[in-house]
Amino acid sequence: ERLALEAFPQLFKVKCINHSFALNAYKYKNDFPISPGYVLLAVIPDLNQLKAAQSFEPRVPVSLLEDIQDHIRKISSPFVRFRAMNPRYEKIHFCLKVKLLPGKDESYYNEKLKQDLREFMAPWAVGIYDKLTFGQCVSRSEIIRFLETRDYIDYIIELFMRHNDDPWPDKTNEAE
Repeated sequence: ERLALEAFPQLFKVKCINHSFALNAYKYKNDFPISPGYVLLAVIPDLNQLKAAQSFEPRVPVSLLEDIQDHIRKISSPFVRFRAMNPRYEKIHFCLKVKLLPGKDESYYNEKLKQDLREFMAPWAVGIYDKLTFGQCVSRSEIIRFLETRDYIDYIIELFMRHNDDPWPDKTNEAE
């Protein structure tokens, strides 16, 4: 990992994943657990040096990925099957109802809440780069704590969260 960061200052963080085929994350939930000789290097760009096309999902250009692969292949064993790639950003969807404080404009604060949630989930999009890490978990309690600190929300009525691939919870049985 250190060799990749030293040779490519355009990178902010890298993560080496051994025994990984790097299967398509949209088709497979998990990679094969045993893949000897396969090494994957996930890379995150330094947003001060590279302007990522989507700031919510910063990615390294394909040309830089190819340069990284060429560099690592020159200094590694010929038996290693190496691949550099951009990380997979997993989307989380929210469905929530909140009670605004009296006198707050509903349409304005609806949009403000959406923007505040986006910035909370991806703080690097507004310049807080040190929060950009691998394997972050998002808990419901963190979201509730965040919502409760907004100066325009009185209380939370309903909060549903789901991963991009999961269905929305079935609320039809709640009335029974």
